Amino acid sequence: MESVFIFFLIIYLAGIISLSISLVLYRSPKNYYKPKISVIIAARNEEKHISRCLDHISKQDYPEYEVIVINDRSTDKTEEIVHNFPGLKNLKLITVTQLPENIAPKKNALSEGIKAATGEILLLTDADCKADNDWISSTVKCFNPEVGMVVGYSPIDPVNPNSVFENFVAIDSLGLASASAGSAFWGSPITATGRNLAYRKSVFEQVGGFSKIAHFVSGDDDLFLKLVKNTGWKIAYNLKGLISTIPPERFENFINQKIRQASKGRHYSPKIIGIGVILFTFNLLFCTYGYYSLLIWDPVLSKIVLSILFCNICNLGTNWKIRMERSGTWEKNSMTGYYILFGLALLIYISMALIIIVGLFLKEKGKNAKTPLVSVIVAARNEENFIETCVTKILNQDYPNYELIVIDDRSTDMTPLKLAALSDPKLRKLKIFEKPDEVSGKKNALVHAIKESKGEILLFTDADCEVKPTWVSTMVKYFSDETGCVIGYSAVKSSGFFQKWQAFDFRSGMAAAMGATNMGLVFAASGQNFAYRKDAYEKAGGLEQVLHRISGDDVLMLQLIRKKTNYKTKFASDPNAFNLTKPETTLSGFIHQRSRWASNGGIMASLNPIFFCFLISVSIFNILLPLGLMINQITAGLSIFGLVVKLIVDFCGSYLGAKTFYERYSWREFFAWFIMQPVYIAWVGTRGVLGKFKWK
Repeated sequence: MESVFIFFLIIYLAGIISLSISLVLYRSPKNYYKPKISVIIAARNEEKHISRCLDHISKQDYPEYEVIVINDRSTDKTEEIVHNFPGLKNLKLITVTQLPENIAPKKNALSEGIKAATGEILLLTDADCKADNDWISSTVKCFNPEVGMVVGYSPIDPVNPNSVFENFVAIDSLGLASASAGSAFWGSPITATGRNLAYRKSVFEQVGGFSKIAHFVSGDDDLFLKLVKNTGWKIAYNLKGLISTIPPERFENFINQKIRQASKGRHYSPKIIGIGVILFTFNLLFCTYGYYSLLIWDPVLSKIVLSILFCNICNLGTNWKIRMERSGTWEKNSMTGYYILFGLALLIYISMALIIIVGLFLKEKGKNAKTPLVSVIVAARNEENFIETCVTKILNQDYPNYELIVIDDRSTDMTPLKLAALSDPKLRKLKIFEKPDEVSGKKNALVHAIKESKGEILLFTDADCEVKPTWVSTMVKYFSDETGCVIGYSAVKSSGFFQKWQAFDFRSGMAAAMGATNMGLVFAASGQNFAYRKDAYEKAGGLEQVLHRISGDDVLMLQLIRKKTNYKTKFASDPNAFNLTKPETTLSGFIHQRSRWASNGGIMASLNPIFFCFLISVSIFNILLPLGLMINQITAGLSIFGLVVKLIVDFCGSYLGAKTFYERYSWREFFAWFIMQPVYIAWVGTRGVLGKFKWK
């Protein structure tokens, strides 16, 4: 059940982020000609509201428009009020006395009004609504020659601002409107409301009016939207002139309204139905499994709830983009959604950076004096150029009690022959001849080696690494009784600028891992220098549960032990435990390597939700930085501010990392890394998620 919940959580999170960004980026089309307009209002027993509605319509800043009110069989004073209303010279009143068969009342009334309309563009609203003064003019501006329909926002204005129910309805309406406006960025709004809707009269006639949907009780808005989509006309969203309305009087009315809307669900497009099914399933799981886990206080749930809270905060923040159209405040705050999203991402980035920087000062020395049996495990595939050096250096340790297991993973070069020539009482050689389909080769080899191991502690490195004589003894010193994992550092051998850039990038990442680990946040490790207790491995369920993933023999095992056992994790900051590894020699190899590492980001949602949220926020931050430079002056200023803050934070972290690992610091490498990092993080992150990488 948890995996299903996490699956829908990831989809939900991705949808919210996509919606927020698209809502920020969407711009209504522009048009500057002024056609004649017909405002259509269907009214039935609206004596309480019709006067207010017409009063706001009479104050429009548009030069030429007519208003048509259809009195739909009212039994109150609606007709009398409209007939005697002053101030609207182009006001027409049409009275409907009978309802034809096979057509819903409102559609019939609207059809009668549209027949009498002389305007090129029809604007529809309800009798209980009030329009902003620029409603007509802002809507008309959206009608460029390609646009056949314009959808607008109709916020709920609570009658009683302190009413929980009325504010709940207002937020519900706001969320639906933001989804519609955000989806307009991708081609067309997903839904519409008849309280604020406009289309060309020619489009209404082209689709045959309401004839295809006449029998539905409702649907004069969203189902009609579907008909217009099929004509090829573009559909725009008006982010300005608003039509506000009052909330339902009772909760029962609100529920009936929702049931009415849901009754048309099967007639929506497959895309809309799919979105609805995903949202329904997620909310059902959250209200059942989520609440149950909360009652028993599952330690994982609190982090999942934080993930949901984070994405909902982003969503609510961007929702205000529409709400603030009112009273002209949007002119000054047109990017509020962007600002909130940017601010959250920046805040998380700075907060986590400070945690990491503080953690870099909390280095711990290994104090364990015991000498348990250690199994050093090296998986090798086609490592003929490095295997002899690697094995020789591991066999030259000052630690008295260890074995070395080298497992040849189906090598096709000289690796088996070079291994055969090596001999030592501590050396054990294993060989993999074949592996099952869809199973990671390296993990498969490690699983076999771990089964054959005798040690209490399992210590790992790669065949292209070089270790110090003090490596094993120093790593063991960090294994106190409560310690299950020890993360080690591997320096990257580098000569040319590209290799030095790689070394800088890897060192900065490991510094972040060290700082987080020292603060109790277990994020990452490298299989080039990594150790854990065999008991912790077995209690966590072993690598078998992640065999299908190409990479992650290090970080996934680290997270499994963190999640499923009570063992602690330490980072070996003693330089006697540091290793050397080789860099990628080509840009292609580097991209594939980093994409492999990034491919494990998605599974972190279930293994370590806090780390997952951090990865998401870092990705958003790195995307918004260059994006903001291209939107407007304010966002460009924010991006410059963010870049300055990031420059300071990244410098502090990378500089302290270099000093912690006793390596030189290069400003040239820092600036090259700083400039390229946002681009390459977005690139390899996308490739990793899509599986666009390879492994030998």
